[in-house]
Amino acid sequence: MSVLTAIACDSHAIYDTCMTTLQVRDIPDETRLVLKARAARAGQSLSEYVLTLLTAHVSTPTIEELSERIYGTVALPHVHFDTLAALHDARAERERELQGE
Repeated sequence: MSVLTAIACDSHAIYDTCMTTLQVRDIPDETRLVLKARAARAGQSLSEYVLTLLTAHVSTPTIEELSERIYGTVALPHVHFDTLAALHDARAERERELQGE
């Protein structure tokens, strides 16, 4: 552990890394109730359950993060691809080829 980390995490001296607390305000009652019920079914406290959700969420990279990993530090812009239009064009091209035979 670096000296800076040790100073910053003085109250967490038993851990190798600094832990923090996250407070979320204005959670709708329905959301809180669903999370609490799911936590109970999972045999976890609400805090443990939400931590599990957050950890799983951040362990899955976003498209932008994947792009940066694959192509370097610059993310590629999002390209819109119209699947139906591409399918229509491919079918039309195939029909032209079949008619030309």
